[in-house]
Amino acid sequence: MRTTLVVASAVIAGTFFVHPTELFADTPPISDCVNALEQLSALQTFAPVYKQLGGDRRQYLDDGDRPAETARIQKIIAGTCSKDPKTRATQQAAADRLQTARSPGCAFDREKLLMMEKPGSRDPADDVEYQRALVSKDCPTVTMNDVWVVQMIWAQ
Repeated sequence: MRTTLVVASAVIAGTFFVHPTELFADTPPISDCVNALEQLSALQTFAPVYKQLGGDRRQYLDDGDRPAETARIQKIIAGTCSKDPKTRATQQAAADRLQTARSPGCAFDREKLLMMEKPGSRDPADDVEYQRALVSKDCPTVTMNDVWVVQMIWAQ
C-alpha cells in the first residue's frame, strides 16, 4: 500500500479561518519549564515546525537549525525544571497535556467546533455538545504565541 503525505497549511477542509495566535491570545502564561518540555517534544518530531507570525505568515524552522534550537531549549529545561523526580514527572505530565492542546488534532477539533456552532449549522445539538465536551476536556485553551507549532500532516 502506498502512503501519500498531504501537508495542510492554513486551510483544513477549506474552512480554517482563525489563526492560533488570535484564538489564544488572552490565556495565562505557562511555566518556562513546562513550555520548554513541550517545545522539545515538538522539535523532536519529523514534521515541519513553525511560529505563527501576523496574519497568514509563518516562520518555519530550517532542518539545519533544529539542533541549535533543540540545544537552546534543553538549556532552558536544565535551568528551569525540577531535579526532584516526582516534581519533574508532574512537569512532564503538564507538558504532555500542553503538547496535546497545541497539536494539529486539537486545532482541527477546535475548528470543527467553531463550524458546528456557526449560525445556520445543521449539526444536531447532541453532536455539537459532544464536540464541545471533547474540546473542553482534551483541548484546553493555551497560548500559541512565540512557540514552535507542529504542522499538520495527513497520511492518505
